[in-house]
Amino acid sequence: MSVFDDPIQKAIYEALVAAGAARDAVYEATSRSTCPKRLQAAALRFERLRDDDLFKDTAFDEVSAFEQMLNTCVAAESQSGYVADEHCMSGGGYEVTHLSEDGQRFEAARRSVAAMVAALQGVSRHLHAERLSVSLRG
Repeated sequence: MSVFDDPIQKAIYEALVAAGAARDAVYEATSRSTCPKRLQAAALRFERLRDDDLFKDTAFDEVSAFEQMLNTCVAAESQSGYVADEHCMSGGGYEVTHLSEDGQRFEAARRSVAAMVAALQGVSRHLHAERLSVSLRG
């Protein structure tokens, strides 16, 4: 039997792949000296999460909180401005946002962590459906 024959095993496999990609992206974003120390400490805790711990409720909350921390760091590394444009059809200008190099790395890490959160939610939904179906079958 292949891992892809069982939807729960497939969801777990996809979550583990997403976790590996997220760890790599987080390391890339936070290993530079310009990274805030608070984010580096949180990244270290994130990188130390073992695969079997990822499927515990507390890990999901930790990973979600880490994603929010990355989102805050992305916002801190972005600059927005208004560009006046007399040829603009929507009122004379538009807003632009620029991310610094650190901000771009933080955003890449945030996207990877968000994909991991989604994959972990998928595992949770599969497990919940499994328990529910067993309960309904009596």
